[in-house]
Amino acid sequence: MPQQSVNDRMTAGERQIVAFTGVAHGLNHAVELVYGAILAVVAIEFGVTIAALGVLGTISSLAYAGGCFACRCNCRSIWL
Repeated sequence: MPQQSVNDRMTAGERQIVAFTGVAHGLNHAVELVYGAILAVVAIEFGVTIAALGVLGTISSLAYAGGCFACRCNCRSIWL
């Protein structure tokens, strides 16, 4: 049995979703790569320590993760 190509197995809409997801994933990694450099510039500009900004970034990340968790479990009480 001959092997099917990707074009035969996915519709145009599915290929578009995969492409969009791949680009969004790449942009997410780009943000992660430049985060450290931006953090240093913000620390100099506002006169705060890198450690303080790191704590703020960690809290922001945890809040984002909490929001994702709340969406998945469909519970509103996580914010109360």
